[in-house]
Amino acid sequence: MTAIVFFLAQLLAASSAVRLEPGAEIHVRLMTPVSTAHAKPGDPVEAVVIAPLLERVTVRGRVREARAAGKETRARLGLEFQGAELLEVDNARESVDSEGRIVGILRSETLAAQIDRGLEELGKNKDFKDVAAALGALKALLVKDADPEIVYPKGTELRLRLTQPLDAVRHRRASGGVAPAHLQELARRQPARTVALKPRLPSDITNLLFMGSREELTAAFAAAGWTRAQEVNSASVLETARAIIEARGYHEAPVSTLLLDGREPDLVFQKTTNTFAKRHHVRLWRRPGEYRGRNIWVAAATHDVGLAFAPDERTFFHTIDADIDKERDKIVHDLVFAERALLLGRVVRDDVPVESRNATGDLMRTDRAIAILELTSSD
Repeated sequence: MTAIVFFLAQLLAASSAVRLEPGAEIHVRLMTPVSTAHAKPGDPVEAVVIAPLLERVTVRGRVREARAAGKETRARLGLEFQGAELLEVDNARESVDSEGRIVGILRSETLAAQIDRGLEELGKNKDFKDVAAALGALKALLVKDADPEIVYPKGTELRLRLTQPLDAVRHRRASGGVAPAHLQELARRQPARTVALKPRLPSDITNLLFMGSREELTAAFAAAGWTRAQEVNSASVLETARAIIEARGYHEAPVSTLLLDGREPDLVFQKTTNTFAKRHHVRLWRRPGEYRGRNIWVAAATHDVGLAFAPDERTFFHTIDADIDKERDKIVHDLVFAERALLLGRVVRDDVPVESRNATGDLMRTDRAIAILELTSSD
């Protein structure tokens, strides 16, 4: 009997082993803050893998190059990891060049600099010299100059591509298989599509189902590095404008209103880095009834990847990544990695279109599955 138990234990252990081959992509979270203002070549850098879902795997590297921004030169930061190469900094205003270096922004390209040039031109006209001076003083009072340095705090996320194999163990909380029949029934009863408030058009697809309390949800997203979105008001609108002009992030930025069964979201969370243009975000609605004594929540998650301007509305709006399943999986990875959720499975819904468009016309593609997560306390 003991031999049989040992054999089964070995079989289970083997089944959880994972080998990622060269070319596979991984997402990591920096454990070491780094910036072009202070980093030096050779400084150690450490990150931890958050996707795919593995038991804690650390990736180590070093700073290869660090060059501060000049008046008309971009900051540059080279990070070199053991067994992997850098592809992207998540939700960052910076880009990564073909040599894997992070390339910063030019101060002269920012909206703040463009406004300064416009005021300078206005001031050259003697009839508007005083107006330009007054507007310049107001701008100085309300808006800061953009900081062109590359500054990544602990928690910044990167996308890497493996250059060497990586052996690891699958995370114990990430089963991800087919959900039991009672959960499938529960998931299929939930509304699959939100509606925009203005204009009243079908919009985001619900792709996450949670079981747990409001307090557990708030704690789980906070532990995973997400923040609560502020309501739309004069203060948040002004802060949004400042973030755009100053080319920086706004971690509590408001989101547009979407309705589910005629109701606004009960909770909204988001995660960004250093630009208003890009952010992960999710809206959550409390649903009627309970599941085994626990509250039920349905969520719609999409990834904002850029800004566009709507001339008729005279306002900016976010464009999204068409592959909305990646944002669903991002939230699963984050909450499971933070030890705040257990993935119970996924349910494919026949009434969800494989391709559709949101209220602003962006394409959405999905495998039609909703992920089911049970919230837990940290171990």
